[in-house]
Amino acid sequence: MIFNLIVIGIVLGLAYAWMVRGFFNSFIHMLCVIVAGALAFATWEPIAYLLLGASPDRGFLSFIGSAAWGIALALPFAVYLLLLRVITDKVIKANVKNATPVDYAGGAVCGLVTGVITAGVSTMSIQSMRVPSDFFGYQPLWYTEDTGTGGGSVVLSDSLWLPADKLTAAIYTGLSVGSMSSGQPLAKWYPYLHTSGMAARFSPGGAGRNTISTDDVRIIGGFQIGSPTDTRNTTDLLRFSGSTTAQKYVDVNGEPVSRGYTVGYILQFEPDAKEQSGSNKGGAQVIVGSGQVSLLVENSQGDTQIVYPVAVISEAEGTGGQLGRWRFDSRDVFISSVGGQSQVKMGFEYIVPEGYSPLAMIVRQTRLNIPETIKPLALQNANERDLRVRSGSIFTGAGSAPTRTYNDDLAVRIDGTADQQATGVVQSARIGEILPSQSARSKVELDAANKIVTGEGKFGIEELSRQGAPSSNLRVDSFLIGSGQSLIQIDVSLDKPISFLNDAARNAPTDAPIALIDQNGNEYQAIGFTYRDRDLFHLRYTPGSTIAGLRDVPSISSARGDQRLVMLFIVTSGVDIERLVIGDTTIALFRPALSTE
Repeated sequence: MIFNLIVIGIVLGLAYAWMVRGFFNSFIHMLCVIVAGALAFATWEPIAYLLLGASPDRGFLSFIGSAAWGIALALPFAVYLLLLRVITDKVIKANVKNATPVDYAGGAVCGLVTGVITAGVSTMSIQSMRVPSDFFGYQPLWYTEDTGTGGGSVVLSDSLWLPADKLTAAIYTGLSVGSMSSGQPLAKWYPYLHTSGMAARFSPGGAGRNTISTDDVRIIGGFQIGSPTDTRNTTDLLRFSGSTTAQKYVDVNGEPVSRGYTVGYILQFEPDAKEQSGSNKGGAQVIVGSGQVSLLVENSQGDTQIVYPVAVISEAEGTGGQLGRWRFDSRDVFISSVGGQSQVKMGFEYIVPEGYSPLAMIVRQTRLNIPETIKPLALQNANERDLRVRSGSIFTGAGSAPTRTYNDDLAVRIDGTADQQATGVVQSARIGEILPSQSARSKVELDAANKIVTGEGKFGIEELSRQGAPSSNLRVDSFLIGSGQSLIQIDVSLDKPISFLNDAARNAPTDAPIALIDQNGNEYQAIGFTYRDRDLFHLRYTPGSTIAGLRDVPSISSARGDQRLVMLFIVTSGVDIERLVIGDTTIALFRPALSTE
């Protein structure tokens, strides 16, 4: 309702404003708006990727990351329009007067076009930002109402009373294959242009991450049931073990798909793809909704269509690494990663309609072209898929690389079963200091129980409470970790066995990740630290943003005995940690391994 009123207000307001300025003036401005829109859409993706790459993980400007696609469309549109108006005003120095009825009628029509495009660009820009999924009551893309036929399928939904976004999308996708055509038309890559921002906001309450950098996700493998030349009955493709009925599914237009084939692509998410502020389970995870990871498919005529996933394959919680297959068969199904691995693998499964072939994946508005090197694993049927999911072999070969080797020459040997206080290796979510909640809340994000969710802050030593500690509701003394996770704290101070002043750490690169490695080779990069000296207590706990290297960590000196530096790692509960590394340099070897709780 509110969005409808805003759009109508923009369109009618601009129509009236240009009506009273006359037909010629309004016509010139309309042309400027049309050209500005074309230029804005032409530069939309490059500017968005530039903003995503430049956006900081923390601090005042960190909002740019979640608003990148909206800013990349709206701001250039305004700048291009301003420049075009300056140029036209310099070139055309006089107005043309017509009869009053002509001026009013022509001005109103041109003003209406101006209003529609302006409102359309504004709507799509807002939809591309991190706002609630029901922002102002408008959802151009949502779950199907006909659950009996479509289950939890994603379909085209609301339409504005005055559909400025649809009209604007139609204008520019049409121009991209018409008078402003290019080798890579907008219509090809965005068949449903006005819904692209909304799709990325399929997260719990729309509060999850809606953007991702090209550096933080990649396609590493795939699987397939059938092929473009071997299509199957969709009902057979949607069957799953343990049920005699098939999953319900309709395409984005709400139409059943009678025949097609299954395509699955395995994505690897890097550490910075995780939620900055944790999930509803606590801790930072990769969380995806059914609209956030789509597949762009193309037919032989060059027509494209968006396909949304029917299921996700990922590690199941509390199973020691076993995989599970989770169906998008109802509303509000969100899949989160488990444990604390820095890199997360997930497989997304799609029904590709007969006559179409995969062209690209779209992950939180970022397009990933499918590498030619990806050769999908051919499966006979859904039963074989389910067997491979249970055995874990459906991910076999996906992203596989030569076994990584480490330089152990200068590493210290640590008994993983020894007393934790002696080795400086502690498994605990306790901070080790007590912070007053009022001061902490102004610097880091706390949950309802005063546990630190994420953030970085510096405190004067006088702010810490050691004696006469405040009551539990007024103090902060622990970190929030998620289900299936453990927090390992390693003291790397001067007087500890694993010191960053040891030869191994001194010779390690300063720009390489600091990580723990488990018995399976999985990596758990450092997500924070606590540092204390005689004057300062400095804390960083950012589960959604890993430490880039030693350059991100406070330096310690062999000449100062008052410094205490503790590195923080979130790991999967139940794994055995074998080494601490900086890049390829081993700092500590755990023999026997350090078993996590």
